[in-house]
This record gives sequence, structure tokens and C-alpha cells, in this order.
Amino acid sequence: MHKTLPKLTRTLPTLALPSLALTMNLRHATLWDDTGTLLIPFPDTAFRIHRPVLLGAAPHLQSRLTPASSGSLPPDSALADLEGQGSEKLDVLDVPENIAATDFAILLDYLSGRTPLTASHLEPLLRISSPETLDIPSVYAKASAHLNEMFPSHLGAIAGANAGVDAHELEPALELAMRYKVDPETKKTLLYRVATSTEFDPTGAHDPSSPSSEHISSDPALLTAHPALSPRTLRITHRTLASLIADFTPTLFTVGAAQHMACTDVIAERWMDDVIGPALADGGVGTPLETLRRIEGVAEGWREHGLCEGCVGWLRGEWEGEREKIWGRLGAWIEEAERAENAADASR
Repeated sequence: MHKTLPKLTRTLPTLALPSLALTMNLRHATLWDDTGTLLIPFPDTAFRIHRPVLLGAAPHLQSRLTPASSGSLPPDSALADLEGQGSEKLDVLDVPENIAATDFAILLDYLSGRTPLTASHLEPLLRISSPETLDIPSVYAKASAHLNEMFPSHLGAIAGANAGVDAHELEPALELAMRYKVDPETKKTLLYRVATSTEFDPTGAHDPSSPSSEHISSDPALLTAHPALSPRTLRITHRTLASLIADFTPTLFTVGAAQHMACTDVIAERWMDDVIGPALADGGVGTPLETLRRIEGVAEGWREHGLCEGCVGWLRGEWEGEREKIWGRLGAWIEEAERAENAADASR
């Protein structure tokens, strides 16, 4: 059942010019049809379309319609002259005040099939179709699905995903995923990619001996460096990264064991130079999924040091299994970070 949106009718501007000229000035350049049956007024523009364009996707908005002939347009409105132009067939939509005309234009363009769904339209479409605004499930689902398609949300898509990708290109998408109820797997993918990028934590501030995430995320310099992310998202991302590092550090610094003692000795001899050293050099402790994939590749080269073929395959399976475990736990860490942030908000 759709909730009833509050009646917050906008007051249209009073302009001391002939009303017909004013009507022409307010007409949207492309979303105005003189034969349209639905008028959607905003202070600085107005849309006139056929009712099915909007009501076909949002039939519950019927309750917000008033016939233009009933005097729903204020006498001093720049659109008041429309009441004498076939107004018996024209309804006026009472638009909630929390909706921008630019968002409504994008919605109407999408619903009318004038423009395809693109990345640049995701935020306005999610915002206007969300349950908190117009509540249009079909549009909300399509926009969410498009975001999911842009960022594959499976473990295989993570390997090497950050290579050549500027985290700042991912941050707007992460903020959308955090703000709106998109697929949790998509949110998990985006948060991991942003949190583990060098752009997000270039100074290694999440070493276990560092200050808490609350201190880090309130740093004005950090907020300036990540303008697309809200302070809440920054704090949640920091908390999640701290969980990733705390979980992976013991694995990284514990020498792996093989099926045979001789093969375990080979791993012990190579572990510092081939695993720990590179991870310390490039921040691999903060990128567990990529580091584990790299270890799998390094183990292939240990054959020449005496690692048997059976142990190479066995170790590959072990480390791939560890990647899957981390990926599985990541969702719980994000939820834990969100609960911690909610508790912090409640105590402020």
C-alpha cells in the first residue's frame, strides 16, 4: 500500500505581465503538449503531458490530482489562463515540495521513452522514485538494476578490478548504493573497491595502531578529498576497511602449510620474500582479495623450488576458498559498521 504524500501545494509566482505570455514562458521546452491532460507546475517551469505517461507507472498519484476547472490554479498564477483552455479535461498535480523540477523532467523523459536510462540519470531517478518521494517501484527497480549491471557484484569481478580505476569514479556510485536500497551485493562490491583503493587511504591510516575511524572520518582534509561521499559513508567505509585488515592480517603473516612437510618447508622459505614483502610494499594487507589471488600466482613459481604439483593445486584451492570466506564475511562487516554508525548517531 502506498503511503499518502503530504499536500504541499507550491505557490506559483505572481508576474505582472499578460497571462498568455507568462504561460508561454513557463512551458517546459520539450515536455509541454497543448493537448496534454495533466499539468505539473513548478515555480519556474511547468510540464503538460498526457495522464497515462505518469499515472501508468504511478497510479497512486491519482489522489494528488485536482481538475484545473475547479480553480486549483491560483488567480495570480502565471498558468491561470489555462483554466479557460479546455480545462475540463486538464488535471493539476499537487507536487510535493521536496521534488526538484529537474528530477521530474528526467523522470518524464524516461517514462515517455524519450531518453534511455543512463548513468547520469541514476541519481535523479533513484531520488524521485524512492519510497520517500514519489514511490514508483518500477522506475526504482530499473534504476537499481542498471546500477547493478554497471558494477558486477560477484567475487570474480573483484580480481584486478581496481587496476587503472580511479576510486573517485566509483565514489558517486557508492554513495547512491549507501543511500538507496539497491542490491546488497552491489553495495558490497562498490564499498570494497573504494575502501581498498590507494586513493581512499593513501597514508595507511588504518594500521591497527592508528586512531579510531571516528577521528579519521571527521578530518576536514579527508572530507574534501572525497566530496562524493557523505560523512556517514566515509565512517562506514573506514570501519569496514578496519575489519578487512584485522581479519586478513593473521592470514598474511602466518606461513601457509602444504600437504607434505617438504613442500611446507618450501613455502616457509619463500613466504617472506614472495608474500609478506610485496604485501608490505604495496599495501596488500588492505586488499585481501587481490593479495590472495597474487599468492595463488606466486605459488605457481614455487615448483622450481621443489613444491610438488599436487600441493600447487591444493594451495590454489585453499587460497581461493579463503577469498570466498572473506567475500562472504564482508556483508556482515558492512552491516556491523552501519549499526555502529546508527548507534553513534543516536548518541550525538
